[in-house]
Amino acid sequence: AGVCSFLVAPDHQLIAAEVGVAAALAGLSSAWFFVGCGRPIAILIADATPRLLLTAVSAVLIVATGRVEYYAIAVAIGYVLAFFLSFALIHKGVPRGTDFARAPGIIRDQMVVTGGRAISPVYTTLPIAIIGLVSPASVAVFSAVERLMRMGLNVLTSVPHRLQIWLGSAVPTDIPKRIRVTIALNAGLGIVSGLCFFLLFAPFAEVLFSGTISAPPEVVIAASTVVALICTSRGAGLALVALRSQNLISAAVTSAAITGGVAMFALGAKFGALGGFLGEAIAEATGLLVQLVIVFRLLKKVHRTRRDDAMGQACS
Repeated sequence: AGVCSFLVAPDHQLIAAEVGVAAALAGLSSAWFFVGCGRPIAILIADATPRLLLTAVSAVLIVATGRVEYYAIAVAIGYVLAFFLSFALIHKGVPRGTDFARAPGIIRDQMVVTGGRAISPVYTTLPIAIIGLVSPASVAVFSAVERLMRMGLNVLTSVPHRLQIWLGSAVPTDIPKRIRVTIALNAGLGIVSGLCFFLLFAPFAEVLFSGTISAPPEVVIAASTVVALICTSRGAGLALVALRSQNLISAAVTSAAITGGVAMFALGAKFGALGGFLGEAIAEATGLLVQLVIVFRLLKKVHRTRRDDAMGQACS
């Protein structure tokens, strides 16, 4: 990650490499483990709090020295510290040689999901680069709105994380009902969050960008639509996991990447920042539609199987 960041950065290559390394160390976080265990306090103690404190310290140092390298250092130390704190809470010691030896096999077992995750950056992390290529004059506005949108979406991940535990703890007969509730809750969250983003973008942008960036209303509306679609899509993804069909998420991701990538290039060149968000909306809508079709087909199959079993038991 550090080498790639160094090579693609137009300037400040060393800082870009440091941030690349620090960001890649996010893989050391055990937050996913504590989510699965339903231990939010452990996430706060071992992961969130040390990283928050170190980031605050780095902000003070940046203001005092003007050197942004402190941010990368703080992020890297935060993830490493979270790694050891997590193991202290789990009481499992540190990874051994046998654990590393098992890693390639586990990666192979998850290759379909991993492949999907490798494709998703086309419409999740590359849009700024795409708009920079096709509409350089729009990249400042687009990246500002995009950054605020992603920050808000990161906060909202707490809801699907909690629902993941709720879905995973369901007995088989309750799974269809909980899936419908999960999708509905995430869709409702998306609508509310999209509206809040539209209403709160201007005051937040005024503070974070010191009044240097302003976005047209139609751009903020398009970004708000993307927020709503992403939240709803998260619910559909949880449903596929609950139905033991997580590999099919890759079909949705691939469809979204193809349609979204083409749309962002075409619409971004014609409409600038607005086109970029329209492309993202098309990508998310495509992925959501594919996931919903798969989910409801699987639910119909489950219902049909249970009905046939009940009829068989009645006849016997």
